[in-house]
Amino acid sequence: MSMKTTPAHGALEADLLRKVLDTVTHDLGGLSSALALRADVMQRSAPSAAADACGAIARELRSLGGQLREISGPRGPGTLSPVPTGSLARWFALVRRFGQPLLGRGVTLRGEVEDAHVGAAAAHELTYIVLALLNALRDGHQAAHSEILVLSCPGDDSIALRIGARAAGQPVVIVEDVDDEWWHWAAQRAAGANISLQVVDGQVELIVSLAKSAQL
Repeated sequence: MSMKTTPAHGALEADLLRKVLDTVTHDLGGLSSALALRADVMQRSAPSAAADACGAIARELRSLGGQLREISGPRGPGTLSPVPTGSLARWFALVRRFGQPLLGRGVTLRGEVEDAHVGAAAAHELTYIVLALLNALRDGHQAAHSEILVLSCPGDDSIALRIGARAAGQPVVIVEDVDDEWWHWAAQRAAGANISLQVVDGQVELIVSLAKSAQL
């Protein structure tokens, strides 16, 4: 007997995926700690390139674990996973790690964003909105040997993120593709999170409010 997927089933599937990410994150933390300890012992007894390499791998594993924790969403107090900061600098490092593979070979994801604080919930929403937009740009057959650029423009109580494209050193005009399912999904999620999403002068513009503590 076949079963249709319902919204409730989708929510359960998402919850299961989140629990799997929790387990992976926890295990990565244990592996990185063990490797870091081993690297420290090696470095104390006989400093070597191998010890340095072990230390570098441990740091990368710790960084990946932290990013997996962030992409799984904000957490409340009293959990094993600390609440993400909502820092845009950390957010962009997360987007580059998981966004670059979405674009495929020949397309480079670059950018420079202000280290503003938008809050954990907004940063989480921005992650999925931008990853969806990168999927949409890929579906639009972004030319090989091109760049996707993410820049920020801070305001008094909000910050604008602009996503542009360049090929052969020249700007490429981005056009809203309402028929693309990823673009449509990103627009819906942005609207639900009170994040402005529009195309301005051939670039995607996202405007998100700064966290209250960042405005003080």
